[in-house]
This record gives sequence, structure tokens and C-alpha cells, in this order.
Amino acid sequence: QAFNIIHNKYPDIDLLMIGNGSERIKCEKLSSKFRLNNSIRFMGKVEPSKISSFLYGSEIFILPSRREPFGIVLLEAMASGKSIVATRVGGVSEVVREGENAILVKPDFPQDLAEGIMRLLSNPGLMNQFGDKSKEIVKEFSWEKVVDKYISVYKSLVKV
Repeated sequence: QAFNIIHNKYPDIDLLMIGNGSERIKCEKLSSKFRLNNSIRFMGKVEPSKISSFLYGSEIFILPSRREPFGIVLLEAMASGKSIVATRVGGVSEVVREGENAILVKPDFPQDLAEGIMRLLSNPGLMNQFGDKSKEIVKEFSWEKVVDKYISVYKSLVKV
């Protein structure tokens, strides 16, 4: 539904959907209903080794989840230097920074999702700025930094 809104303003934009989640069939039906079949490609399940090539070839990473415990895929998108539009659910806000590298919207509001995406499409400078910031932020999730945080937590518990 969000892509239908976007496509009306940006008819040359394509959407690449990766995954075989429970919503795929519904999305395929909507694609047909809105006559977007030539602009949306459903890739299904993709081998993990090929994910980075899809990320590097994209302009924006979109994660319109209704539930998302942590979002490893967000870290992958950030490492690829992508600006992000995602729903404000679960652990998403623990990974991205709203207004710095991501636009966060409420789940199940296609208009809001479309507006977030179009905000980036209409402002390539902001899209690039968000992408650069993504590369910075993702460094905070390196194993070295994560281990340091765990050690800090353990030390604080031992002092108790």
C-alpha cells in the first residue's frame, strides 16, 4: 500500500522485496491489485551470502515490521551505508537513531511509511547523510565494543 502511494509520485522507482514471510502472498495480491507487478520484484528467500549485494544495490532500506526483536538486518543495512525507514517496534530503536540515520514510523500506517520514504527520495542530501551516519553507528555494534559492554556489566554486578 505504501509503495502504491510512492509509485504515483515516483513512477520510475522499483521495490525489491526479500523474504518469504507470512505477508508475501498478501503483498503479491496487492501488487496485482495496484498494477505494480512491473515495479515490484519478489525475491523470496535469499542466501545470506547474497544479502550484501542487494543492500549495496539499493537506495534505501525499509523494514516495515509489526514485530522486530532486535533487527540484525538493520545492522547489515547500516554497514552497507543505507538510510533506513522502519517501523517503531521492538528493538528497532535500539539499533537505529531516529533523525540521524533513520526515519521511524508507526506500524500499519502505509501513508506514514510512504511519507518517510518519499522524504528521503526527495532529499538525496539527507539520504546520503543518513547513510554516512549508519556506517558510524554500526561500529558501536562491533564484537569488541559488545564484549567491552558485557565486561562492564559483569564488573558492576560483582561489586554489588
